[in-house]
Amino acid sequence: MNNFLVIDDWYDKKELNLIYKELDFLHPKIMESPNPKESAVDENGIPKIKGYRISPYTFYSQEGAQYSPILKSIKKFQDKDFHKKVEKVFKSTNTALYEQFISTNYSSTVINYYENNDCYKEHFDEVQFTILIFIYKKPKVFSGGDLKFNRIKKIVECKNNRLVLFPSFYYHEITPIKCETQKQGFGR
Repeated sequence: MNNFLVIDDWYDKKELNLIYKELDFLHPKIMESPNPKESAVDENGIPKIKGYRISPYTFYSQEGAQYSPILKSIKKFQDKDFHKKVEKVFKSTNTALYEQFISTNYSSTVINYYENNDCYKEHFDEVQFTILIFIYKKPKVFSGGDLKFNRIKKIVECKNNRLVLFPSFYYHEITPIKCETQKQGFGR
């Protein structure tokens, strides 16, 4: 039994187009933030991420954040239909996980961007739940970028507009990206 949820086509077409526009706007800022210190680190203090990472909150005022398609989409996690899907996954195997999820009252948003040879080595997150949403421009011009749970021997394929929710204590990694193009902005 898996204690993670996968939903394809998480955003509708309009939401996805707005998110693409915001990511295009943020892309130059993302590219100024390689190998951030806010990521998981190894025993030598070296970040496990090889890629780029920012928080959209860095670029918006509290008032301005309400106009961000990415930040506005957080409200979708409060939807009753979404909670029913979470309940179906967690409640049958671990009632405490479901109860923790529905009582969550804080979220943060981070954008990780990966290009050729970028990855995020195995780690766990220091929050209760992780929601990862794969986004990339079509046509897909890279391979890899999958979400891999080594310890439970599961892989979730990197598919555009796919949401994955899982307990953050699960060790996970993002597999290395292999790009077919050197053009920036076409990674994961």
